[in-house]
Amino acid sequence: MDEQILRWLDSPNTEDRKRAIKKLAQSGDRQALRYLSAIYKTDPDNEVRELAVKAGKYINQQLNAAASTPAVTPPQDKQPSRDYNSNWQGPPPKDDPKPDNQLAYVPVSKSAEERSKGLMESAMEALVARKTSAARDMARKAFALNPNLQHEAYYRGIAGEVMNLPPDQAVEELLGALQKVKNSDKAKNEEKTKRKNDGAGEESSEATWGNALTQLSIYGLVNATIVIVGMVVLLLLLRNTIDQASLSLRLNSEDQMAFATLSSAITSFVSSGGVVVTLTIGAAYGVGAVIGLMTIYIFTHLVAKAMLGGDGTLAGLVSTATSGFSLYVVFTTVFSILSPIIAFAALNQQLSAATSLDQVSQAAQGLETVNNISLFLVVLSLLASVGLLFWYAVKIGQNYQFGTGRGCATIIIQHVLMGVVACGCYFTLLSSLISAMSRSS
Repeated sequence: MDEQILRWLDSPNTEDRKRAIKKLAQSGDRQALRYLSAIYKTDPDNEVRELAVKAGKYINQQLNAAASTPAVTPPQDKQPSRDYNSNWQGPPPKDDPKPDNQLAYVPVSKSAEERSKGLMESAMEALVARKTSAARDMARKAFALNPNLQHEAYYRGIAGEVMNLPPDQAVEELLGALQKVKNSDKAKNEEKTKRKNDGAGEESSEATWGNALTQLSIYGLVNATIVIVGMVVLLLLLRNTIDQASLSLRLNSEDQMAFATLSSAITSFVSSGGVVVTLTIGAAYGVGAVIGLMTIYIFTHLVAKAMLGGDGTLAGLVSTATSGFSLYVVFTTVFSILSPIIAFAALNQQLSAATSLDQVSQAAQGLETVNNISLFLVVLSLLASVGLLFWYAVKIGQNYQFGTGRGCATIIIQHVLMGVVACGCYFTLLSSLISAMSRSS
């Protein structure tokens, strides 16, 4: 090792120590890692420690790219006063056998692998900032995401520094904590299976297409029921209003006959003739609602997986989010139905005191209270929509394991893509129609 570098390393001047670290990084020598490790552990200056970490990473990258070279022991008579015998973990030689406690490789997604490595780098930075507890939490999360980190000497070394243990013991402790969680989850799943077999009927927490289709069926049924009930309720309200008008107003025989005919037609439609029509409209609306919701789910899944690197399934998204959409539909429909119910009730009250059609028209125009209530219900519906979007973002983040922030980004990108696709379909259809019309003419 160059004597000037050794003098700089022991210098009380911060800039001299930084200069020495840069020289060590430029050397690309494996033995320089030992000096950087000592700097990282003992230097009082945070910037110097962080620079030592970065230099160590740089040398490790160079060593990974180049062929392994024999280690050179520094001359003993030129060692500085600081203890540089602790070994910074570098990549092992290609023939270096794995420790006995290492497990076989497990399948891990590309996104989980990248996130786990990022967590390990963040853990090292947290340790440099003397945030030991946070660093250890990050290391545990990293190994939980990607147990294959145990096979890379660089991350084993970071694990050792973070846990303040020899690398192999640190890995063993991190994997042991992970195994405890897995065993706990396994015990819980076994308990759920046992209860189900014993007749408790507890649902499995695993997201399957069977559960997803059940949720979609409930969503479609809710929408169909709302349409059917809504049509019947509105028609009955209209009939009651007509009956009230025919009783209260001074109508000639021709108008009374028209009112009676209309009331009879509504009654006949609701009781018998319109049942099939109403059920058909409700079923068609329910199917259309399911198709629309699945379209949203598909776009959400594509954005979360392909663009934002999420790790989740479409079945999981459908299973976890559909119940919220069903409740939202019920909630907003109640508000939507309340407005005409209140309007018809107020109108009937006015009809009871009116004696002519002109008075009815004037009374209907003056129902300011009904207008205020309707506006209030609209505001509540808008607040419910905002709440649904945030709740959906949370569910997306949970399903694809990337947090609520990316869940919000997924919703925004998804709506932009849906708008682009809708515009593309519209202009394509318009162009086709124009072409067909020009050929026919």
